[in-house]
Amino acid sequence: MNMKFPWQEEWEQTKRQTLQQLTTPFPNPTEILTRTTLEQLPNIDRRTTFSFESVELARSAFAGETNQDIYLRLGNPTVRQLENMITLLEARHFCGDLATPNLLHLLAEAPVRSLAFSCGMAAISHTLTALLGTGDTMITDKVLYGCTDNLLNIDYKNLRGIRVVEVDVGDLAEVQRTLEQYPETKVIYFETPTNPTLAVRNVKAIAEIAAKYHALVVIDNTFATPCLQNPLRLGADIVIHSLTKYINGHGDVLGGSVTGPAGFMARNESGGLAYIRRLYGGVMDPGQAVSILRGIVSLPLRMEKHCDNAEKVIELLTKHPSIKNVFYPGLGSAREIASGQMRRFGGMVAFELHGDLSVTAKALNQVVHQEVGYIAVSLGLPYTVFEHPAGMTHFFVPEKERQRKGISDTLVRMSVGLEDSKEIIKTLKNILNFTV
Repeated sequence: MNMKFPWQEEWEQTKRQTLQQLTTPFPNPTEILTRTTLEQLPNIDRRTTFSFESVELARSAFAGETNQDIYLRLGNPTVRQLENMITLLEARHFCGDLATPNLLHLLAEAPVRSLAFSCGMAAISHTLTALLGTGDTMITDKVLYGCTDNLLNIDYKNLRGIRVVEVDVGDLAEVQRTLEQYPETKVIYFETPTNPTLAVRNVKAIAEIAAKYHALVVIDNTFATPCLQNPLRLGADIVIHSLTKYINGHGDVLGGSVTGPAGFMARNESGGLAYIRRLYGGVMDPGQAVSILRGIVSLPLRMEKHCDNAEKVIELLTKHPSIKNVFYPGLGSAREIASGQMRRFGGMVAFELHGDLSVTAKALNQVVHQEVGYIAVSLGLPYTVFEHPAGMTHFFVPEKERQRKGISDTLVRMSVGLEDSKEIIKTLKNILNFTV
């Protein structure tokens, strides 16, 4: 059994008590966004340093006895607005009564916090750096975003001496067996839905297994967003977002966020995420925060449209003769799990074509000739994006590993945009014609 973090026992107790009281699995984020925006519009503060009226007050700020800002790398009013918004969206059930006159006041005593970072990978790497050291063990899913895969399976193993045990997290029996073999495991890390195969992982079941070993469940929730899924309500411990994607939603700014136990997030000494951010410096600029705050207000509306359009895309793909496999949370065995933990099934779709790499390239190369759609990385943008994982996001994952993880040469990941669904379908039909 692993040694608990200093804050972990209190967090586990708080989590159990809070989750036992929950009655609604799918909270509506619209009220939170509307009320917090009316109460506190984004107001950019670009100061990198903040003055003090005395040495004594400065010392108190550095000691954490006051909340006065010191330096942009340590905290900033504008960035904090965004962090508060993320906390309310992702972990409102820990924050108190929605009937309070000012939602932001709920955060003062809440057992959860959020921190913002310069990008999604900064959020991931800072979090795991804070949680893991040389000789520690973590369990990861076999399917991860390409850069995350490289970070864990190359850098963490070779440079930091961390045991990274890769399993199919979708196989609960395998998760149980692995924890029995490595009871010292500190972290179980996965995405749901997964990137790029859109597999759905049973958060509640995994969290229940992990709790027996006091292993922390850390989830990348980027594909679902807080509008469609709240992993903390399902028993997860820490939730990460690439804010670059759906939450910003406009493809014009990077950002990342982490939401988790206040004892971990706000801790400014060794072992805390605020400490790691202070030293490693993956901080968010106030300009980034303002852009994301403005984008986040329309998140619920955008996600509904992304979901609507994706459902129409699925209707075509599941019937088209050029398609070998379709991957989507609302299909097959994934649907039952997704229905229990997601409000809707999201705007991401993946599919495999009949044929080989040349057939796939021929089809995707036609995207540039269509009125709708682009070949690009990233996702959650206003426009539809096609991406070829084997040649783009997962290019640096060794080929044999890619194949083992189910990322074939004919796999296409599609981020369904906000365009007219008829135009998206027209693009798909036109490019699929080049596969025959």
